[in-house]
Amino acid sequence: MPKKYSVEDRAEWLILSEKGESEAKIGNDKEIDLRTVKAGIIQARRERERREANVSLIRDALKRHQEQLLTELSALARSLEPSAVEAEAISWYKREPISVYIDREQAETLFISELFPKTSAEKQTPLKQHLGRSKLARELSKWQKSNISHLLARIGLQYKTIALIKEKTGLPVVSENNEFNDPFIFSYTACRALYKYALRWRIEKDHEESRKKFDVELESGMVINSETHWVSLFKTVLAEVKGGDKVKCRADLLAAYEELKKAPELEAVAMTLKKLETIGMTLKELITEYIAPGLLPGSCSVCERIGI
Repeated sequence: MPKKYSVEDRAEWLILSEKGESEAKIGNDKEIDLRTVKAGIIQARRERERREANVSLIRDALKRHQEQLLTELSALARSLEPSAVEAEAISWYKREPISVYIDREQAETLFISELFPKTSAEKQTPLKQHLGRSKLARELSKWQKSNISHLLARIGLQYKTIALIKEKTGLPVVSENNEFNDPFIFSYTACRALYKYALRWRIEKDHEESRKKFDVELESGMVINSETHWVSLFKTVLAEVKGGDKVKCRADLLAAYEELKKAPELEAVAMTLKKLETIGMTLKELITEYIAPGLLPGSCSVCERIGI
């Protein structure tokens, strides 16, 4: 029965062959048949090529995987920008499933569940697996909690806005003009306008001239149209007051705005926004540090499948 030679034996013959030794000399030195040496060298070369091909495939797969992870990190850094100053968290329209027309606690619960689905939060993505319990993962968790607090503060300000308008004007707030006979206030224009101007005013806390500009703009832009019986802001209808006192309605809306500027709900939005921006800056710097080497530490299920 012919002797079987190991992978190591064949690899040794290949090395000797590549160093310049003839197959005949290798056979003589090892006391092996020439045909066995020739076949062994050919097989050893194929085995090496196969190994090199596998290494190349693994290297390419790992490179693509790392590129995907770094792309996700870059996208994450871009997503850390807070909402625009005047952005509202939920809708002013009654027809929307999450709006200021439903109970506030219910709106907050629905908003959070829609923004952060339970299945999404629990899913261990490759990026999450790589980050593990790193400083970046901890800072990211901190930012997400602050973001929720900030968005909930915005919801609180929206409810405060609509409550103050109802209180000051004594009129119903609607999102469709067929809900009540006039007079009434439109939530998607009047509430949105006061919410927006109050936020701009608060964010410009250290710029008195800008604050005055917003106040003057709102007061001068809010006008009465006696023919249509509208109270408008730069041609946007805030209220229909055919059956009511238009002058009083305008004055009451401005009074609601003044009250809104003093509301703790407005301060809560400003303070949570400042905190969110501070954490966001730290997080962006940290992400930049992680991206710089071009290789994200740690491992994940994809790495395991690749064979790392």
